[in-house]
Amino acid sequence: MARTLVLAALAACALAALPAEAATKALPCSANGDTVTKNDSLRVYELSDSEGNHEYKACRLRTRERVTIYSYFSCECSTGDEPDLDRVVLAGHFVAVVVPPNYGPPGNTSPSEMLSSTIRVFDAAKRERVRTVSATPDDLVLRRQGSIAYRAGAELHVVPRTGTDTLVDAGPVQAGSLRLDGKRLSWISAGTPRSGTLD
Repeated sequence: MARTLVLAALAACALAALPAEAATKALPCSANGDTVTKNDSLRVYELSDSEGNHEYKACRLRTRERVTIYSYFSCECSTGDEPDLDRVVLAGHFVAVVVPPNYGPPGNTSPSEMLSSTIRVFDAAKRERVRTVSATPDDLVLRRQGSIAYRAGAELHVVPRTGTDTLVDAGPVQAGSLRLDGKRLSWISAGTPRSGTLD
């Protein structure tokens, strides 16, 4: 009899916990923040508070799971302000963001100490960062399996899904000419159309 009562009590507790948990999981991706960009798989939005804290999240529309892709502090009142994102690119459930360099308080950072921009790629399905590349891209494309190509100055670089940053064309690559159609990459170099495959 005592065992029956204990089991009944545990079952009641489990049932009581279900509505709150279900409500949390059921929270739609559109419920929070200001939309930055979205596609048929993800919504990226920004949260902020009155103290200057900002956070970017990517939410999967199908599962409503969220991952933080960037956070920073900026009250526009302090030399400790951190930079906002420069760019957000989506492809399927992958997100690529460009984070500008953080130069630190004025006068306290020499040019040799300045950090470069970074491209960070996230897999929202796994809720993790899968790649970080030190680069300042002028143009950036992202494939649905997480590989990227970017133009930095006159040069074209590719970063395959399982490879490293590789220079594929020293250029000069024309600004705005970089295109991605499926896995076919195309661009214009020194006035000549070129193409390749982004693996």
